Amino acid sequence: MDNRALTRAFRLAAQLLELHGENPFKIRAYEGTASSLEALSFPVADVERTGLPDRTGLSKTAAAKVAEMLDTGSFEELDRLLATTPPGVVELLKIKGIGPKKIRSLWKDMGIEDGAQLRTAAENDEVSKLKGFGQKTQQSILDALDFTDQSRGKLLYPHGEELAHELLARLEAAPGTERAAVSGEVRRRLETIETVLLVAATTNPAAARQALNSPRRPPR
Repeated sequence: MDNRALTRAFRLAAQLLELHGENPFKIRAYEGTASSLEALSFPVADVERTGLPDRTGLSKTAAAKVAEMLDTGSFEELDRLLATTPPGVVELLKIKGIGPKKIRSLWKDMGIEDGAQLRTAAENDEVSKLKGFGQKTQQSILDALDFTDQSRGKLLYPHGEELAHELLARLEAAPGTERAAVSGEVRRRLETIETVLLVAATTNPAAARQALNSPRRPPR
């Protein structure tokens, strides 16, 4: 499991805590852990578990959760939050421009638990009547839902970048590779990625193909 996956997990935990109206200090602690992981220049997975606090600068509590994530693919607090949140509401957190507080209002006050229900409510002009929303927010929600629908089958840039760099590392390690680089949509940093493109100079094309076609490593 790489640093990006760890960062996403702790950021999701912070969003879920806010969604459930939990302690603001705990929310900030998770956001701080995510930011710290994002800023590290070395793979956290390569650090001895007992050395995580010293090497990463994380608190012992945060480091223990990182170690749990590395060893099991999740951690207890995240599992608890996911177990008490409808899957469709978790998906709503991915919609651009709608924060956890607004999603909480939509969920708790209107019973909205997925994107389809949210679209229906917005198209029927029900969302604008909710306290703290209004016509402008309602239209922004519809625009965000349209963007999400149009992006199905594509990767958001952070995920596309992660995949591109994983494939690049494989290419660079393959026998015969002289040089390799990320190209195309990822290099141009497009918001959504349809095709991950890499270019390489190699004396062993078969080894390069084998490196790219091998299964992705599961999270540790």
